[in-house]
Amino acid sequence: MRDKVDRVAKNLLSVKAKWKRKGYQVNVRGEPEADCTAHSYGQVHNSFVKQDCEFMVRVSGEFRDKNRNVVLVAFSWVQMPTTGEAVRLRKLVDTHGTGNVTELTRERGFYRNIRYDGLIYDSDIDGQAVWNIQVQPVGWAPAEALLKEIRADVVDAAVKTT
Repeated sequence: MRDKVDRVAKNLLSVKAKWKRKGYQVNVRGEPEADCTAHSYGQVHNSFVKQDCEFMVRVSGEFRDKNRNVVLVAFSWVQMPTTGEAVRLRKLVDTHGTGNVTELTRERGFYRNIRYDGLIYDSDIDGQAVWNIQVQPVGWAPAEALLKEIRADVVDAAVKTT
């Protein structure tokens, strides 16, 4: 579990460098968790009560431009005991309104009251793991292309860690 966090953190350094060159201040942190039930909500939480994960890694990112506009990123990697459980979890998190892994920003920090609307969202399965990412602007409406570029960069760094 710690190994996954360390590889993600290393890869995210290149994301930070790229966006710094574009004039953004980027703060990113990743945290491992062994208890998915404690860090989930809605029907996703209920599914973890029945079958908890093996571990998960949550990543939180804050991209701030020169005008102090903020885009938040929430990424999670959930390792399930079987591929079948991973398929079921992905189907559940991909269904709007069923809950998700709790975003780090919702548990602590300045952005606790910001809710992710799911408009810039992606997920996939990697073996027995399910990952998903949400990108949410805070108080402004940047171009969708910018949000999608942030999403792609974080996914590349967080998923391609081998």
